[in-house]
Amino acid sequence: MFIAFGPGKCPICGDGGKKLSKETYHCKRCEIAFNDFAISRLAEPKDDEAKFWN
Repeated sequence: MFIAFGPGKCPICGDGGKKLSKETYHCKRCEIAFNDFAISRLAEPKDDEAKFWN
């Protein structure tokens, strides 16, 4: 995955992520967990957001 904002920065909004583990970060603004290879939601998407996360 290409991360345009640099290591530890959210690939969606660019905000600095809180470190969850060695290479995994959490973005409070987007409510996602991410690393260099994947992005995942930390909560279930709402009905209106579900179409973007399928």
